[in-house]
Amino acid sequence: RCIRFFGSGVAYSFALEPMFMNNSVLHRKITSHPLGMLLSALFLTAASQITLACDELVVSAAWIRSAPPSAKVMAGYLTASNPHKQSILLQGAQSEVFSSVEIHKTSVQDGVARMQRLDLIEVKVGQTQSLAPGGAHLMLFNPKRPLKTGDTVDLALKLCEEKQQIVQFTVAESAESLPTSAGKSPTKSAAPADQHEHTEHAHSH
Repeated sequence: RCIRFFGSGVAYSFALEPMFMNNSVLHRKITSHPLGMLLSALFLTAASQITLACDELVVSAAWIRSAPPSAKVMAGYLTASNPHKQSILLQGAQSEVFSSVEIHKTSVQDGVARMQRLDLIEVKVGQTQSLAPGGAHLMLFNPKRPLKTGDTVDLALKLCEEKQQIVQFTVAESAESLPTSAGKSPTKSAAPADQHEHTEHAHSH
C-alpha cells in the first residue's frame, strides 16, 4: 500500500500499513519527509472521524412486559429507525435496574422454540428494525427491584462500539396497552418483552 506525492519534479512515496496499526509505527514510517507530518495528521483525523461517526436511532413503542415479582428474566422490545446517512449498529444495552442485558432472537426449529444470542443488530440506512415477540428482543436479567405495570426504566443502548443512547422503557402487559406518549422521544424509548420467550429462555438454560 503506497501513497505518492509529486512535487518539484520528484515523486515522494510513503508506505502505509492498515489503519489499525500502532500510531508510533505509522509515525516512524511516514515522517522521514516534511510531507509526512501533514499526511500523518490527515490520516489520523480521518480515522478518528470514522470511529466517532454514529448517529442515534429513532426509537418508538419501547416497553418491558410485566412479570411476577419473582421473575429472574424479563424481555424488552422496541422499534428502531435509521433516517441517517450510514448504518447504525445496536450492540447491546445496560441498565442499573438489571444485572445484565443481552440481545436474543427466538427461532422455531422442528416445532421447538429456541434462543440464540446476537452480538448486534444492524439498522441500515432508511431501515426500521422491530424487536418484537417471536423475533429479536432484549433479555433483561435479574431485576434489582420489583417492577410493576406503569413503571419506567432507563436503558442505555450501546451503538457503534462507543456511543450510548438513553431510552426509557415502560412496563406494560402488552404493546397495545402502552400510553400514546411512550417511546416518542428520539433519546427516550421503551421495548416489549414476551412472556413466552421468558419461559423458553429459562428452559434453554
